[in-house]
Amino acid sequence: MLELGTVTGMTLPTGAYTFRRGNAEALDCSSQISESQRTLILQHSDPRVFTRNYESTYITADTQAAYRGLEPQTAIMRAASGMSRTIDTRRPRDLSPEQIAQLDRHPELKLLRRQRHRLEAEISDIYGGRRRAKGLPISDEYQRVLKEYRNRRKRLRDSQLKEVKRKYEKEQPIIDIERQLSGKGVKKEIGETLKAYAFKKRFVAVESLFTFAITSSEDECTRRAEAIAALAALACRHEGRCAKETARSVKYTVIKVEPEELTSSVDAPAVSPKNVSDPRMCKPTQCIFCLGQQELSTERRVKSFHSTGDLKKHFYRKHLRYLPKLGSLVCPHPFCDEVLEHIMHLQSHAELIHGTRT
Repeated sequence: MLELGTVTGMTLPTGAYTFRRGNAEALDCSSQISESQRTLILQHSDPRVFTRNYESTYITADTQAAYRGLEPQTAIMRAASGMSRTIDTRRPRDLSPEQIAQLDRHPELKLLRRQRHRLEAEISDIYGGRRRAKGLPISDEYQRVLKEYRNRRKRLRDSQLKEVKRKYEKEQPIIDIERQLSGKGVKKEIGETLKAYAFKKRFVAVESLFTFAITSSEDECTRRAEAIAALAALACRHEGRCAKETARSVKYTVIKVEPEELTSSVDAPAVSPKNVSDPRMCKPTQCIFCLGQQELSTERRVKSFHSTGDLKKHFYRKHLRYLPKLGSLVCPHPFCDEVLEHIMHLQSHAELIHGTRT
């Protein structure tokens, strides 16, 4: 939820309780819902729970109109005080490559990198690798320096990103006003980071969740149903790596693809020269699931793992455990549509027909 709020362009952190607090505020502002009904709807044990944890200290009422005895401008105040006012998809979400390169040249990071490389070289010369030196004082010192380097780099990166956002908030409104005065208008564009980050199902979920409320009750029900359907579709999508994979845990080689062969290789898996006649055959350490996933990059689809053991780990962690234990399923290979009875049938089929052991 925090990432969805960032992608949408909000400055304040967005979480599940953001929607709950918004609902609680709407119930509290309604003249048709009493305090006891609000407590029952929110499932609170006491009305004071709302006062302590939900009631905002930010005044959203039109106090000037109340003081002057005028009709409150509720719509304007709601638009001016809501989180939607801060939405700007052009706001920077990460540092540029030039800024990251400048960050890595920071004196403290350079010193920590030199210490890390020196300790790594000593461990390699004396023990032949970090795994053999595990538990020794020099290995503990290496881990301490590595952790300090990562933490310091993260703090510097967060600080620099915060400064970039602050500079954007200060300068961008002036640029937009100058464009308006010159007759060019505000440049409306979807941030490139949003295009690169949000795949189709996530983009649909973002568009469905972060929209303005509709006055018509039928349209509002339709909007809520679309948002629920978008979240359900997003929850069913498997995004690949759930944890950080290191070179020690998963080793694989990437098959180089020439630029002129890129178009054809996306629709066809890489095959061994001896099995060119049968497009269903693949290398023994290739994943038939990854070959059939069109949304993955070409390198991710055709990569070969270091060993069959690494392939089996990947096959179970990324694909097998998400399949139903009972019921038939279709072979995920792009050139095979055979219906299989169960998971063991799939594993046997992958070895006999496609030449890969899972």
